[in-house]
Amino acid sequence: HPSHWSICAQVGRTIQGKPYLVRRLSNGALATTSTECGRCEYPLLQAEQKTFEDSEFICCDMCGATFDVEDGAPQPSAEGAGKPLFGALLKAKPQKSLLVFENRELKDGSVYVNITPKSKQLFEDEE
Repeated sequence: HPSHWSICAQVGRTIQGKPYLVRRLSNGALATTSTECGRCEYPLLQAEQKTFEDSEFICCDMCGATFDVEDGAPQPSAEGAGKPLFGALLKAKPQKSLLVFENRELKDGSVYVNITPKSKQLFEDEE
C-alpha cells in the first residue's frame, strides 16, 4: 500500500518519526531493521556488522546480542561481545527479534522504507 512507504533521510537531512536502521550488505543490497537492540534496547547505530557463511549479522555493542540483519532473528552471541560489566548483567534478559522492514533504493540514491514490518505484512496477507 503506497501510504505505508516513507522516505529515509538522506545524509544531512532529518525527518520526524520512528527511526530505522538501514545498512548496506556485502552484496550491495540494503537491510532495514528497528534501531534498538532486541535484548537491551540500546541503539544499534554503532553495532558491528559481521559476515558468516553467506549471512550477515549485527552485534549490539552494549549487551553483545547478535541478530541476522535479513530476518531480524536472534543468533547466539559471540564470546566476549558487548561491554564487560553491562553486557554480563543484560545477558539474562530475553532476546527478541528485530523488526525488519522492506526497502527500495531509487537510482538517485533515495531510500524508501515500508513502515509495516515484514512479519506484520505476512500476517495481513494471510487474512
